[in-house]
Amino acid sequence: MRGYNSGSNDLLFNQGDWHSTQDAWKKKMVSAIEAMDGDELLNTSTTDLARYYAEQCAFDTPTIHSDDLLVDQREIQIDVSHDRNRLIHDRSRPFYMTGTALDVEIPYSGNKIGFDIQPTTWSTGKPRGTVAANAIKFTISGTT
Repeated sequence: MRGYNSGSNDLLFNQGDWHSTQDAWKKKMVSAIEAMDGDELLNTSTTDLARYYAEQCAFDTPTIHSDDLLVDQREIQIDVSHDRNRLIHDRSRPFYMTGTALDVEIPYSGNKIGFDIQPTTWSTGKPRGTVAANAIKFTISGTT
């Protein structure tokens, strides 16, 4: 298979780095605490406040359920005019060949925002896919 394509803006783990995201969440929590009425703050137990803010600011890390993945295979026409390994005389226009596309859907549980945040260690080759409410979807296509 030669290509991974799910769409034009489908890079995963590409919307912001983990440290900045974590700092923004901390600042949001501190602002919420500072905005509380002083009497309410003094009259609420520390345990209750901690429990409340832990629930409000909790991040449910996404968990992939690879045992439940779905794959559909279909035949498609693929433009190979820019493939330098093929003998094509006129590369200025599309040259289509029959290929195969695999549509993959992998269910997950947890917070979908986790697929936007860049981890603390990463490479430049980011995966691609579309993140729906409960599944990651992508297509792998190519010719033989």
